[in-house]
Amino acid sequence: MICVGPDWHAHLFRSHRPLFYLVRRGVTEDTLDQALKRQALAAGLQRLPGEGILTGDPHRGDVIASDYLFATDMAD
Repeated sequence: MICVGPDWHAHLFRSHRPLFYLVRRGVTEDTLDQALKRQALAAGLQRLPGEGILTGDPHRGDVIASDYLFATDMAD
């Protein structure tokens, strides 16, 4: 994996173990967002009117990420 720091210097990371796990986000059924929504509704959460989401902190992003979908023979 190549990470770029705030000074735009690239850093190469290698590992025999996963450095992180990716999750799918969004409105389709196979996403983290929808799984959390199902759990919250099952626990008795009352939905707010409209399509908005009420959240707390943080109010800024700490990571900018780009994604690519590709096939691999590695185990999930």
